[in-house]
Amino acid sequence: MKTFLLVRPLLWMNRWLLLLLLLWPYAMATLLLIGGLNSAPEDVLSVLKQECMYGIALVGFNGAALLANEQRSRRIVTVLARAVSRAEYLLALLLAAWVPLALYVVGFAVSACLLVRLAGAPLDVVWRLVLLLLVAGLWVASLSICFSVFLPSILGSLASLGITSVLAYFSVGGPGRVTACMMRMPLTLTPPLDAVDILLTLAASAAVFAAASVVFARRDLNLSTD
Repeated sequence: MKTFLLVRPLLWMNRWLLLLLLLWPYAMATLLLIGGLNSAPEDVLSVLKQECMYGIALVGFNGAALLANEQRSRRIVTVLARAVSRAEYLLALLLAAWVPLALYVVGFAVSACLLVRLAGAPLDVVWRLVLLLLVAGLWVASLSICFSVFLPSILGSLASLGITSVLAYFSVGGPGRVTACMMRMPLTLTPPLDAVDILLTLAASAAVFAAASVVFARRDLNLSTD
């Protein structure tokens, strides 16, 4: 599929960032173990939630910057000249924003399992956080890609993260509750995941991406070299 072929060079351009993301959770876990915080569940939970926030922020800023970088380098002209539709191209950008999070989650899950086990808490909390992080990340990726179509990258990232934060603060059904649950989840006695909110978040992500595709198909490309 053309989309997957487009994702590979996008990821390769950010290979050093990907490497840093893969190592970051292990570095955080090592610092905790060296500091002797493995016996304090509150410290472990605080670190895990911080890592979730880092992952979401990564998606927001990376997703909003992808299209601007492609336009600045004029690579977008070459790609679209190869009989690639704009919808396929935008989907490649969405995957390029979300795949780094998925790779980040691998290290997050491994290190989190170790920390949670040492803290004497159930491992279920790790898998719940992993699922919520991946779903919330897809929502933020869709939102940031959508805003990048008509906003500068910095404004697009701030808008996507700001909207997600507001939805989480008010626990709005779907993306808001998924994000709020991820950030408020206790280390023990975790509440059951609401499948409806996860499905609503996936549906909202698809709707936002569809809207972005429609707008992107009708706008002129900005190929400024600023």
